[in-house]
Amino acid sequence: MGFGNTVMGGTQFPMQFSKATDLIPKNPNYSEEDNMLAINAAENMGESWIEALKDEFTKAYFIDLLKFLREEMKNHTICPPLHQVFSWTHHCPPDKIKVVIIGQDPYPQPGRAHGLSFSVQNGRPKYSLKNIFKELETDESLEDFEIPSHGNLTGWAEQGVLLLNTVLTVRAGVRNSHKNKGWEEFTDAVIKYLNENFTGIVFMLWGEPATKKGSIINQVSPNLNVTND
Repeated sequence: MGFGNTVMGGTQFPMQFSKATDLIPKNPNYSEEDNMLAINAAENMGESWIEALKDEFTKAYFIDLLKFLREEMKNHTICPPLHQVFSWTHHCPPDKIKVVIIGQDPYPQPGRAHGLSFSVQNGRPKYSLKNIFKELETDESLEDFEIPSHGNLTGWAEQGVLLLNTVLTVRAGVRNSHKNKGWEEFTDAVIKYLNENFTGIVFMLWGEPATKKGSIINQVSPNLNVTND
């Protein structure tokens, strides 16, 4: 896989080598192999997001995060599969985003998480997504909304709803297992970029970890910050 040529259970950042190789500066304090970890991870993002976040990928925290994931995968399954961790970047280019819904971390059951917060790749709605659907069902301004039989929110993402977790990976079966490993700083950078470069975005912060992101929003641009504890 992209993590030092180690394949683990078919879960990998596929090697692609396109735009990121030219855009991302290498960190001289890390080895060539470690820098390639970061570049390979970035290659799995949508091109507009590679450009937006190019300065993050070879920062120490991000390389250390990838090294942690490489070690984690030697003995554990990671959710979602690594090729889906950045799927949100392919559905939502920054300039198309209207709403950002921020959650906590992915579902820890293999086959459910696929890189979009709250979304269930295969199966019925789970946990907070059920509550989101119930809120929408009772919203009088949404007369035609019906609770779907599935929990896959790809359709929302393709309409400009960025579904972003605070932490983008988790060890299978163990919630919050990748907390404080570096993802929080990376997703802070995502939110800062949107807040500083675009206006009119509605941010919905769902749960305590997400509400901590509220301090980043509205400091520069007039974006609406909606919390839900």
